[in-house]
Amino acid sequence: MSNSSGRYKTFVFFFFGIILTIFLASFAGYSLFRFLNRTPIEDYFVEQKPFAIQITGDTGAAKNAVQFISFAIVNPATSRIGFVSFYPETKLSPTDKTLANSILSDESDAILASISELLGVEIPYHIQIKPEHVSRVIDLIEGVPYFLWQPDLLSGESLPLGEFTLEGALVTRLISPPTNNNEYSPAFQLFRHYSLILNLWHHRKTKWEILKNPEILNLALGSVKTNLNAEEILFLGNTIWLEKNWMPLFLETPVKRIKDDFIIDTEATLFYLKSFKKILSDKTNPYVEMPPKMEVKNGTDVPNLARELRNKLSSKGVQVIEFANADHHDYENTILIDTGANPYYLETVARMISTEKAYHSVNKALFTDLVMILGRDYKKLNLEK
Repeated sequence: MSNSSGRYKTFVFFFFGIILTIFLASFAGYSLFRFLNRTPIEDYFVEQKPFAIQITGDTGAAKNAVQFISFAIVNPATSRIGFVSFYPETKLSPTDKTLANSILSDESDAILASISELLGVEIPYHIQIKPEHVSRVIDLIEGVPYFLWQPDLLSGESLPLGEFTLEGALVTRLISPPTNNNEYSPAFQLFRHYSLILNLWHHRKTKWEILKNPEILNLALGSVKTNLNAEEILFLGNTIWLEKNWMPLFLETPVKRIKDDFIIDTEATLFYLKSFKKILSDKTNPYVEMPPKMEVKNGTDVPNLARELRNKLSSKGVQVIEFANADHHDYENTILIDTGANPYYLETVARMISTEKAYHSVNKALFTDLVMILGRDYKKLNLEK
C-alpha cells in the first residue's frame, strides 16, 4: 500500500513538473520573442529613456498654414508627458524662417536638430494632423463631454454654451477660432487644443477602449502623416492612456516681438524649461504639497453665495483668490473647470467636493488653476471639513 502511495506521489510530482517546465519554457520563449520583435519605441520604455514626438497641426493644403507646433516629451522613468508648444510664427533667430515655414520646407531636419538641442531630448517621431483628422477621431469615439462658458468665446464665435457632447462637426469651429485681427486668437487656439486633449484625457479609459479596436484605429489614422505605425500607437495608448500614474504637463515657449517678427526668448525659454524638465524627471508628484488657486463664481440667484462658501473651500486646502458672479445665474449644476491645464488639480478637487461635473477649459491668462461655478445643487457638495 505504501509502495503504491509512493509511486502515485512520484507520478503526481513528475506530471506537475512537466507542466511547470512547459509553462516556464513557453513563457521564456514568448519573452524572448517579444524582446527580439519589440517595436523601436518600446526600447525607450525598456531603457527608461526620454524621447519626444513632434506634433504639428495645420489647416490643410489650401491654406498651408500651421496652427500649432508642439513637442511631446515622454519620460517613461517618471510616467510624465510634457507638451512644449511653440507659436508657429516664431523664429529661432532674426535671420531664420519662421518655425512654420521651416517645418514645411526642406529645412525641417536642421530646425528639428536645433529644437532637439534646446529641449535636450531626441525627437525620433512626428505626427502631422489636420482638423478633419481630429473630427474623425472624435466621431469614432462617440464624442467627448465638454463645457464652454461665455468668457471662453472670442467675438463672432458661435459655439454651444454650457455642458454638451463635442462631436466631430463642431471640432473645426472649436480649434480654429476666428482671428478677426484679435491678438489673443493664437493663444485661444492653443488653449483649445490643450482643452481637447485634456477632456479626452479625463475620459481616456472609456475612449481608448473604443479607439484601440483595430478597425477603428485604422480609420482614425486615415491620412494622418506620421512615422509611427499602428502597433507603436497601440503600444503608446495602452501604456500612457491606461496606466493611471501618467500625468500630462504643458509649457508655452515665450517670444519677443521685434517689429513684425516673433523671436524666441531664449533666456526665458531656458529658464522655464529647466523648471519644466525638473518636474518631468521628478518621480514624486510635484503638486501634492502645492494647493491649487481657485476662483469661485456664483451661478445662482442666492446673494453672496460665493463669498459664504469661500471659507469652507479654504479649509479644504484650496486657495480661493477671487469670488464674483458668473456669466449668468441659471446654473443647475455646480461646474468645476480646470483653467491651468493641470489634470491632477481637477481630479483631486472634484473628488474632494464630490462633483462629477468637472471639465478642462484652459485659459492661462486667468492666473488660476481652477474656476468653480456654483449651481443650484451647491448644498449637495461636500464642503464641510
